Amino acid sequence: YGDEYRTKIISVVEDTKEDKEISTVVPEDCVVVTTVGGMIKRVPTSSYKVQKRNTKGTKNDSQIVDIVKTNTIDTMLFFTDAGKMYRCVVDKIPACTNANKGTFIGDIVKFELKEKIVAVSSLHRRSMPKYAVFFTKDGIIKKTFLAEYLKNSRAGGMQAIKLNEGDSIVKILFMDDEDLVVISKSGMGIKFASTEIGAVGRVSIGVKAIKLNDGDEVVAALPIHKDTDKIAIFAESGVGKKMPLAEIPKQGRGGKGSISAKLVEEDYINQCFVASTHDHLMFITNAGKAYWIKVHEIPEASKTSRGSHIKSLLAVTANEEITTVERIKEFSDTEYLFMATANGIVKKTPTIEFRNAKARGMQAARLDDGDKLVSTVLSTGKFELMLISRRGQALRINEEDVRSMGRASRGVNGMKLAEGDELCAAINVLPDSEMLVITERGAGKRVAFEEFNAHGRGTGGQRVFGNVDDKGEIIGALTVKESDTIMCITSQGISLRVEASSISKQGRSSSGVRVVDITPPDYVVGIDRIAKDESEDDTN
Repeated sequence: YGDEYRTKIISVVEDTKEDKEISTVVPEDCVVVTTVGGMIKRVPTSSYKVQKRNTKGTKNDSQIVDIVKTNTIDTMLFFTDAGKMYRCVVDKIPACTNANKGTFIGDIVKFELKEKIVAVSSLHRRSMPKYAVFFTKDGIIKKTFLAEYLKNSRAGGMQAIKLNEGDSIVKILFMDDEDLVVISKSGMGIKFASTEIGAVGRVSIGVKAIKLNDGDEVVAALPIHKDTDKIAIFAESGVGKKMPLAEIPKQGRGGKGSISAKLVEEDYINQCFVASTHDHLMFITNAGKAYWIKVHEIPEASKTSRGSHIKSLLAVTANEEITTVERIKEFSDTEYLFMATANGIVKKTPTIEFRNAKARGMQAARLDDGDKLVSTVLSTGKFELMLISRRGQALRINEEDVRSMGRASRGVNGMKLAEGDELCAAINVLPDSEMLVITERGAGKRVAFEEFNAHGRGTGGQRVFGNVDDKGEIIGALTVKESDTIMCITSQGISLRVEASSISKQGRSSSGVRVVDITPPDYVVGIDRIAKDESEDDTN
């Protein structure tokens, strides 16, 4: 994974000479909006504050990477999934109204069409973080002086990090000398000082941050600020706990780490948060209710304990099941909960509406008799989503077509369902990913998102699965990459792990392949992404 000493930086000029064009720019505060597909726009700060809920975005690619408050004399850095970095002075981004979809970045710099933007940073040359720190799925970390990206500008971009085949960027942090914590899917965690990582050149591959077991992968990499002293970890089974960051011993980078959660067989880490004790964790249930508690209210436990079931902390009924857990720094009118029900009803509500929910709960959606909440997504209000029904229909919609509404609202028709059909999943449309669908009789397939055109809400969508009468109705859908591992769970408690890459990629109308060998009366009840495991052969 590379030799950090081959490209180690001995010194760097921090006060990089400013480009000549900046000296003629009139300083003006503004907001820059960037999408995954490379659409960017510059909007005056005052205009954005007035019209923030009506931003049109990009109709066919509205996956927002970041919304950055900056200044016309600052420099924007755009990092892509191919490990490249593009830069331009903010003033070079055409100014437009908030309703305008913006300009393609390729009109400003020589941007490769196949690349997707994964991170954005705005830098003022006289006051900027010291480093860009990259973390990859395979446990690699690389630290480079940010000043390196402000020198020797190339119209076609420059290499930001060298990636091994099959590896991908998980996180990019712009920071000074702070401690770091890295968590893997199998529950291993390692904490170390960023000063242990030598700053290396742009084209370096980096060094090991954590030694992973076969099939494991990094799921989170977070800085430890002075006001964050706790880490909250949640497993798929619903068990959760809070523990002091001090419980994760500081080690040299590249170590194997230590156990951060003791898991029972077949359980796995699916969410973790590094947070202040005053941050909120919000829980949404299938009954359409929202609950939140502050991090300090989660029982503290040692790193070797399993933790407490989260239901013991909330006033949920016996029939309620938690569908989503989200960390909310503060309740806001610019961040939304997007909700979808089995009857095809969708709605989005600003998180500020839930500021009084607390542990006793609060209605998040008014459900019709017999209806239930099936999916919840925390969003900026500008995502594209797929709505999938049990009878094999899928509808691609733009979230901006669903207006914001209050908690007591029923919502609007998101998908037109045939008689006897119901919605089973709502998932994000993400770059370099595909949709995976599984039926109750164990058949499944991968389908490219590009197979589906965006339609208005309330329509019936397009066919996503062929013969549901013989292969069974769809019970779930996921947004996956080829490197993902999927767990399928049956009604009789049988679990099966399968590589996403082993499931055939097929067209919209095909009927999939056998993923789970089901013997009636057993049937598949759920699917999720997990880390690979050495014992996967024993589960087949």
